[in-house]
Amino acid sequence: MARNVQLEGTIREAITLAIPIIIANTAWTLLSVADTAFVGRLGTDPLGAIGIISSLDFLFAIVLFALGSSSQITISRFQGGQQTSRIPHVFWNSILMLVFTGFLLSVIAFVTVEVVLPHWVSSFGVLSAIEDYMRVKIFSYPLIGVYAGLRALLFGNAITYPFGIIAVFISLLNIVLDYVLIFGFGAIPPLGMTGAALASVLAIAFGTLMLAGLVFIKRNSLFVNKSSRFSPMIVKMLLNIGFPLVAQGITAIVGWFVFFLLIEKMGSEALAVTSAGTSLLQMMGIITWALTPVTQTVISNLLGQRRFIQVMHTTLKIASFSFLVMLVIISVFNLFPELFWKIYTDDTEIIRKGLQLSLPISTIMLIFSISTIFFNALAGTGKTTFTWLSEIMAVLLYVSYAWFTIFVIDASIEIVWFSEAVYWFVLAVMTGYFLFIRKVWVNEENNKRKE
Repeated sequence: MARNVQLEGTIREAITLAIPIIIANTAWTLLSVADTAFVGRLGTDPLGAIGIISSLDFLFAIVLFALGSSSQITISRFQGGQQTSRIPHVFWNSILMLVFTGFLLSVIAFVTVEVVLPHWVSSFGVLSAIEDYMRVKIFSYPLIGVYAGLRALLFGNAITYPFGIIAVFISLLNIVLDYVLIFGFGAIPPLGMTGAALASVLAIAFGTLMLAGLVFIKRNSLFVNKSSRFSPMIVKMLLNIGFPLVAQGITAIVGWFVFFLLIEKMGSEALAVTSAGTSLLQMMGIITWALTPVTQTVISNLLGQRRFIQVMHTTLKIASFSFLVMLVIISVFNLFPELFWKIYTDDTEIIRKGLQLSLPISTIMLIFSISTIFFNALAGTGKTTFTWLSEIMAVLLYVSYAWFTIFVIDASIEIVWFSEAVYWFVLAVMTGYFLFIRKVWVNEENNKRKE
């Protein structure tokens, strides 16, 4: 039976939608922690390489999920406006677009690893570890494209419950495969970084297959029981929304990638601490990250219903909830900081350096808990050009601060790490300005109403 979805924008509704995503994010984060922990046992160079690998891999994945978000926002808007007949055309064209993009990214990733990185990474051990991993991981991007399209369809229909279950299965499979393929088991030889990448690709393939099966079963209620021809007009519409999100994602990850390259100049220990610390930030941000696709869906759905005032109220309520939750997480972290760092390494020197990051990490995460909600609320309005402008400004100041503290004043790792706080603060100010002061989305929606 087909379902029409009109959301109310309440905190209870947001939490209900977010809980399965929190479970999924927890599973994905534990997977990231397990990857880092397993690879960390291979030595300092592989642990340092994980930071660069993560930023490079995320750079390509974020392009696909950003394009998927354009489909999610559009489908949610059509659901709110009860225009469900347009959903299958958006979905099938988005799948075609995402798969093509996935193949293109595989080629770009290969060229980046083989041609570009050797000119940037000075450590042979780190470079070798990156190459071993990425030569296998590049085959996953078309699969990630399909996964992003299926995810966008379900999120746009305010269906989040499957993702917790699927993510748990993927994570457990990946952890088991990590152990077997990295260190070897029985007749299977130890493959090191290559094994870590192979485990990731196999797990992604399994998760995509599970999600595709679910969508096939629910094809009637999701309005995708009929195929649709390729439509340049629909692809153009998706790109108009998605390109600024892609550009924003690329801008963010390039900034992050440059940050890791700058940190690498401080030495392998500083790079290892930063790699582990980045994974720690992801783990602490589980709940807030779960609220980001929910924020996009709810805000877009409310706009489809033309409930303009509710958009701002809902954004502030979700941001407040996110901040309070993060306050609790930060309190726990500061009570047992050494326990958190021991997850990633047994090296006492790296743990000692990591403990110096307690203040910047606390500051970063509190600002992040508000900033990312503002950002995704603005994206949910469809005014993605303004999210990109915000991102550009934030990344410029972020990288400038990191460069200045590393090369000009030769600051400690603790001072350098405040660059992340600079990034999230600027992003909060910029997106907050466009949402609540300039209200760039209100003017457009009111003009549409007059027409």
